Amino acid sequence: MKLKKLYLTLIVLLCFYASAFTAKQDAEPDYFVFGLLYGKCKSGECITVYKLENKSLFQYKEETAYYPPFNTFHNGDYIELSRDKYQQVSTVTAKIPQQLLQSQSGKIGTFTDVKQDKLYFEYSDNGVKKFWVINSNK
Repeated sequence: MKLKKLYLTLIVLLCFYASAFTAKQDAEPDYFVFGLLYGKCKSGECITVYKLENKSLFQYKEETAYYPPFNTFHNGDYIELSRDKYQQVSTVTAKIPQQLLQSQSGKIGTFTDVKQDKLYFEYSDNGVKKFWVINSNK
């Protein structure tokens, strides 16, 4: 259920950005990390993070009651998910808006409400890495 909610949230957000900006990717990035940081979390269920890399989908395997820092890249160990799950999100990197990729890493939106969900994106292409933490109401 969380996975479907995350996919839906990711697709809606990317469609929102894509409607405002031209989004064209010619090649696959080195990797793309996306996830949800839950504002109202229970112990061990505060983040859900996935990674697309080498035509595979991975899920962050650690359960934690703590958020990753908002001023740096997300680090962690991942486990590989099924090929079917990869197929569900395999084209998402083609929908990433160029304007987002050309923007600086960091926060997008206001972060005054700690109980608010946040989206996390990380992108690496040709050794250039960027990340964004986005207010889910943005």
